[in-house]
Amino acid sequence: MESGQITLKSGMFLVLLAATVLFLAVFLGIRAGFAGGTGQPDTSPASLPNYSNLVIDKGLPSLTVRTSSGEELNSAKIIGTQKTVIAVVMPGCGACASLMETWQTLDLTGGDRDIRIVLLVGVSGEESELGELSEYIKKYDHYFCDMGDLDQIWGVRSFPTVFGVSLDRNIRFVASVFGNFLDGEYFAEHL
Repeated sequence: MESGQITLKSGMFLVLLAATVLFLAVFLGIRAGFAGGTGQPDTSPASLPNYSNLVIDKGLPSLTVRTSSGEELNSAKIIGTQKTVIAVVMPGCGACASLMETWQTLDLTGGDRDIRIVLLVGVSGEESELGELSEYIKKYDHYFCDMGDLDQIWGVRSFPTVFGVSLDRNIRFVASVFGNFLDGEYFAEHL
């Protein structure tokens, strides 16, 4: 065989290799969120992972929550008359603690946002067993909820789950994920 001649077998190999490289480049570009050309992942409400039964543009299903003193309230009461972001967290959840730690440094409610942040702590026993969450719940209004109710009524299967409820009491976004994009600007834009 002469040095400049490509055989059919080696030519097919090169075509397959080029196709594989192209496929991987496109796949990884899409996974990284660069396919749209913005260089940023899509964080629109419809694109966020939602591992719950909460539905965007629908009302918040009624759930019984408890105050620190044991008083039972309907979940509608914790929303009040403000746009509300509810973070469903649970003790022992590393991602929940990371979210709370990140939120400590952010101005989530300031300026003209008129947004209320509420922590809903899922517990299966004593509220006193908060672990690393105990230092964060002081900053925000917080309530407790039975884990079984969270699963049966709201269908929350991932922690943290963060969602926003607008003034008309409809859910505007649900994020079953810890993400740095969940900040005051995101809340103001989507509520």
